[in-house]
Amino acid sequence: MSKTYRLGRFRRAMNALVTPMLRLGIGARSAHLLTTTGARTGLARTTPVTLRRGRVVQQLHAHELGPQAAGPVLQGYLRQEPVTAAFFDARATDDVATLVAEASRHPVFALT
Repeated sequence: MSKTYRLGRFRRAMNALVTPMLRLGIGARSAHLLTTTGARTGLARTTPVTLRRGRVVQQLHAHELGPQAAGPVLQGYLRQEPVTAAFFDARATDDVATLVAEASRHPVFALT
């Protein structure tokens, strides 16, 4: 059985350090900021992930992919980021059909 992801103290501290740096355009080229609107509060929440770097801001819409489209993305994610394997029942070496079956537990979004 895979683990459930919980945002721990270390990750919260890292996010608090990285977010202001990314707002200034400092940090890894692959690191960006994602701002979403809270479903219950309606407040903007920003976390280090993707979409904003320095003063460049893009407004995109997120659309959840179905399991068939999500499977190959999840497989690539597991191969690229092995540290996430504990949160999946499937393994990076499994076929795409195995990841398609697990896609309902790991939402994948297309940004347009």
